[in-house]
Amino acid sequence: MELYIIIALLFIHFVADFPMQTDDMAQNKSTSNKWLGAHVLVYCFCFWGAHIIWLIVGAIFFRFGVDLPYFSPIIFGGFIFLNGMLHFCVDWVTSRCSGHFWAKGDRHNFFVVVGFDQFIHAVTLILTAKYLIL
Repeated sequence: MELYIIIALLFIHFVADFPMQTDDMAQNKSTSNKWLGAHVLVYCFCFWGAHIIWLIVGAIFFRFGVDLPYFSPIIFGGFIFLNGMLHFCVDWVTSRCSGHFWAKGDRHNFFVVVGFDQFIHAVTLILTAKYLIL
């Protein structure tokens, strides 16, 4: 498995899950499927944008004799769709749990849930990458 691809996917996940998530999404996704859906849509668009950038960079590198792995847009689209659905399901559960702890003022368990949420996302990204694109 190409380690640099896994690192890139985890970085894209970080950007999509934190900087690109608006305050409204973060505050409301634990009680509203509309806001959770909006978060997942932005998440998926970040991966699609990264795929397009990868194709452009790959074409430029290929011109100079460097052959980067090619990811079929159809297969990568399936990867994005599957990860979007998994992300929705994971966040549906974990955001409700973390929201419960936050409302109680239990910051320790809030962050335990947030950390576990990130662990699950990393595992799903790695496994889906292994079976779909690597």
